[in-house]
Amino acid sequence: MNMPKMNGLQCFRELKAINADVKVIVSSGYGDNNDRQIMQKEGLCAFVQKPYRAADLAKKIKVLTAI
Repeated sequence: MNMPKMNGLQCFRELKAINADVKVIVSSGYGDNNDRQIMQKEGLCAFVQKPYRAADLAKKIKVLTAI
């Protein structure tokens, strides 16, 4: 969610502008976040709370690639 030059919401919207069908998984170490709620309303596919295990991320990816 926090990155240099843009935040997670801005990045999400840029990705959606490039490809409206893009499947986005967001990861953050912060708890409940207003930007995350906005992204969910705008089509966020999944969220992974940091810290996470690679297996947890792999499960999310597997579900999304099956859709």
